Amino acid sequence: MSQMTKTIKGKSGKVAITLSLVLIAYFTSTLVWIERGNTVYSDEKHLISNMLFSNYDTNKMSPSDIHKIMDIKQGNMVFDVSYVNYADHIISMTYAIMNDMMGGWMVNLDTILLVEQFEFLVFIIVYRKIYNLPKTLVLN
Repeated sequence: MSQMTKTIKGKSGKVAITLSLVLIAYFTSTLVWIERGNTVYSDEKHLISNMLFSNYDTNKMSPSDIHKIMDIKQGNMVFDVSYVNYADHIISMTYAIMNDMMGGWMVNLDTILLVEQFEFLVFIIVYRKIYNLPKTLVLN
């Protein structure tokens, strides 16, 4: 019991909490990216899926289809936000296509792992609080 308390309250506990928070952020963002790929970028996702999986002839692509996929607007700021939007666009479509290939199992797995990480984080925090309470001596 003392070894487990020392481990949870020490550096290992802080590493476990940090890792749990990182995993929660990753699983949440993955679910958001899949949803965005299925809603916001659904046209582009279907176009890319057709190109990849049904021998779609890229020579027959219309310029508007190419513009949909490669829509980067050049900015004039030091940190150009358009590249971040483009990365979000690509990541969203990629995760949505992977989820479609797996028959929706990626969303199910991410949801299960996200809930598991929340449970793990709550258990660690509760354990740290319970065993951090001051010991009082009760006399009758």
